[in-house]
Amino acid sequence: MRGVCRRYISDEQTVEDVLHDAFVIIFTSFDRLRDVRRAEQWMMAITRNEITGTVPNFFHQIRQ
Repeated sequence: MRGVCRRYISDEQTVEDVLHDAFVIIFTSFDRLRDVRRAEQWMMAITRNEITGTVPNFFHQIRQ
């Protein structure tokens, strides 16, 4: 998850903030995980969602 954050965020403190926020969401929402076999994908999706709120033009960067 840190690697995904670092791919789009150059500031280490912002990476830490995004990871913190993502982990809070993950741990408070774990009961909503429907299939534990997909836990990694679910956590990555939450992390990507947190990045989208932090990095301007996130989706534009992905498409390039």
